[in-house]
Amino acid sequence: MATLLQVLDGLGALASSAVYPDGIAYPSVAGVDVEIISGWPQKDKLENDLANGNAQVSIYPMSGMERNTTRYRRELREVSISASTIILTVYNDSVTISGSIAMQQACMVILNGTGYAYAVQEGDTLESIAENLALLIPGATAAGNTITMTGVNSLEARVTTKGISAMPIKSQEKVFCITVWAPNFIIRDILATAIEVKYSLTQRIQMPDKTFAALSYKGAFEDDYLQKGAIYRRDIRYAVDYTTIHSEENYTISYSYFNTI
Repeated sequence: MATLLQVLDGLGALASSAVYPDGIAYPSVAGVDVEIISGWPQKDKLENDLANGNAQVSIYPMSGMERNTTRYRRELREVSISASTIILTVYNDSVTISGSIAMQQACMVILNGTGYAYAVQEGDTLESIAENLALLIPGATAAGNTITMTGVNSLEARVTTKGISAMPIKSQEKVFCITVWAPNFIIRDILATAIEVKYSLTQRIQMPDKTFAALSYKGAFEDDYLQKGAIYRRDIRYAVDYTTIHSEENYTISYSYFNTI
């Protein structure tokens, strides 16, 4: 799910791309070293950076500036299903297991309407899967990677894999402050302008859970009251509307092989 820390990381990455458009291995747009941090700057570190002609950009959530924007139904939806690497081939009264072995899969044989399932274990082979399945099915025998059944009226085989389902459980809009700290107004203005342009051109950022967080401008504030100490500051405020997602893993029937006698 999208967390506050992930939103901070996303905003930080956006600020970094504005300050270092060619990558951090190249000079910043202001020609000085710029550190981008989450949270409030450490006083000694900030003063040292500014004294050396460098700058900082701090990003932090503003206390009390949040509202509930929940608007989605709580409904689990499929996000992804792992591909099956095992193949079950049904022919008359037998099931042959082929393909390649991978974890988080299960093989099921449905004989005359009754299912018998075996989850693939570490170290399994095609032959051991067939043997373990045969042990579960009354009257069945295994020879190599083939299981042979008796008294077959209907026979079906399935491979199940792991799937991930997710649903939104809440949304929130929180205001974040992106603060530029610089040793002079020229560097401050260069950095702040680059960040404001980059943020203004970005309507949303993608979260690690594949959801999107929407950005909206909430104003800027310039503060020069510390200029006697060579500290020039500009606050840029953006609201971020992001969704908290609940996800869960489960087995899903995704591949079926059947034969009716």
